[in-house]
Amino acid sequence: MLTHHPDVYLYGALVEAEPYLQNDKRIQVWQGFYEKAKADIITSNERDRHSGTAPVTRIDYGLH
Repeated sequence: MLTHHPDVYLYGALVEAEPYLQNDKRIQVWQGFYEKAKADIITSNERDRHSGTAPVTRIDYGLH
């Protein structure tokens, strides 16, 4: 997962740092990116599970 979805680790860590950042307004932005990254993983897994094809390694360079 770290190879294919490093963004989920980054944004998850930023969200978890909230108590130390003392109400940083960027937390809401990072939370949104974190939720999107999680949703992307779920979508990717569902697509792969139901595609009927052989598994393919995908590399997401984060160029959205």
